[in-house]
Amino acid sequence: MNKIPLSKSMIPINREDYMKDMNLYGKKLSSQVAADTPRQQIQICDTKKSFCIQIKHGIILEEILHKLITKKNIVYEVLALSTQTAFAAPMRALSMYLLQKDTYLAECEERKTLKVLITIDENGKKVRVSCEKELNMVKYNKDGGIKRLHNVQILIEYDSDEPFVLVYLKKC
Repeated sequence: MNKIPLSKSMIPINREDYMKDMNLYGKKLSSQVAADTPRQQIQICDTKKSFCIQIKHGIILEEILHKLITKKNIVYEVLALSTQTAFAAPMRALSMYLLQKDTYLAECEERKTLKVLITIDENGKKVRVSCEKELNMVKYNKDGGIKRLHNVQILIEYDSDEPFVLVYLKKC
């Protein structure tokens, strides 16, 4: 059995609840995909990783996913996970916890790009999505300055065959 390192914690979230929380459907989803895709690192690969393509345009991402994935509801879930909105629930939960300790999440001094890896099997029935974003934990000094504590990575793992989404927090 794999053991989660002490520097990493994980929580499963009901997949249906996670998707509803993002509240991305129809034109709102397309609009968010169009806005976020150019500023992220999104790759689509086959399960053997014999090919991977990087996507920088939202409409192209939507077209490719509609052609490769057989179930339309899975296409929409993958599209939603390909946006910054995928981090809304984990960020809310983490921020509420950190606020109690007068600690906050902030962009790293050198801004880190959101990375999304979409893996699709050859028949388009099984899809995995991994999303990762690195952020910085900070505290405000009494003089109003910021003290950077350390970087953390939020990882989101989605599998179309599973009833949950896994969210990890890892100290960098």
